Amino acid sequence: MTCIAIKDGVGAADTQGTAGNTVYRVQKMQRLPDGGFAAGAGSMREIYHALQWLAGGEEGDAPKIDESTLVIVRPDKSIWLAEGGWPAFPIMDRSIAIGCGADLARQAMDDGLSPAEAVEKACKLDHFSSAPVYTMSVQVVPDMPVAIPADL
Repeated sequence: MTCIAIKDGVGAADTQGTAGNTVYRVQKMQRLPDGGFAAGAGSMREIYHALQWLAGGEEGDAPKIDESTLVIVRPDKSIWLAEGGWPAFPIMDRSIAIGCGADLARQAMDDGLSPAEAVEKACKLDHFSSAPVYTMSVQVVPDMPVAIPADL
């Protein structure tokens, strides 16, 4: 299970993976070639494959994400969501939280906490999420074209 929070181009994710009664540490966020990042909740097998595919420049067929949700944050801080399949679609919000700790993290961000603080708070209350918390911010990559979202 997972708690991922994203706001204004900054993301945070817990590192707990759970299999039955075993807890292990996993990385749920990945830097992308354009300077953005992606994070996923759900099946770690699917998330890992999808994050590697995105980090590899989306070459070849998109991996299945039937049991997972991925959030992609582009350098322009736009947020794209892929739920249970591709393609990812843009959302209008500047923040999002996914995973079993999402409601706790959204409330914490609404109360003014940063994504990292929100995930840390959620980890204290959600037994399927735990520290350490991993953070990432978008980076501008020189000479990389950036998609400009249309006014909606």
